[in-house]
Amino acid sequence: MLRLPGMLCFTLLLLLAGCSRAELSEYRQGYLLAQPHGWIELSVALPRTSLTETDLDKGCSLGVIVNGETYLHEPLPFLRDGQEVIRSGFLFPVAAGKNELQLALTCAKDSSLPLLQVDVPEGQLLPASLDGRTVSAGEPRAYDEVSIQQLAKRLDALENAGNAAAGRQQEQWQVVLLVVLGVGGVLLILLLALLGVLLWRTRRRAA
Repeated sequence: MLRLPGMLCFTLLLLLAGCSRAELSEYRQGYLLAQPHGWIELSVALPRTSLTETDLDKGCSLGVIVNGETYLHEPLPFLRDGQEVIRSGFLFPVAAGKNELQLALTCAKDSSLPLLQVDVPEGQLLPASLDGRTVSAGEPRAYDEVSIQQLAKRLDALENAGNAAAGRQQEQWQVVLLVVLGVGGVLLILLLALLGVLLWRTRRRAA
């Protein structure tokens, strides 16, 4: 558990995070995603009894630091009438391998939470939970990573495949039309030739 001076510095860092962008930037996250990485899925369940009533009126925020780097500083939902537990969750990428996860709350009676040492396999998701004052991690599982960019690429690929299929179908109809026109042209020529022969014979007999 962090000592008091360290916790004061950590709380100050969270306060600064509320004034400026302390969570991962798009560029930092892009770098992480380009390296061997996994994911942490953090589930949050905070009973009312573990929180201070004064701070609850102002709202509660959660800070997450991974390996000394502030990953996020996010407000949590307000407790509604009759609700006894704040529930929320977050999903974020981390470097594959061993990571040190530190959480802090702005509305807890004791904001110092134990450090969590986790080992995140590459390409997998590690579930973690904050339940009151207990921080724990589960077993990693396979994770189908789909980002906005990847989803856009998949949609573009489907659209391109659809356009290609439509183009092939149009080409097939054009071939069929050409064949029909070709056969029809041949039949028309034969019909005209036959009519010519009949007219020739009719004139010859009349002569």
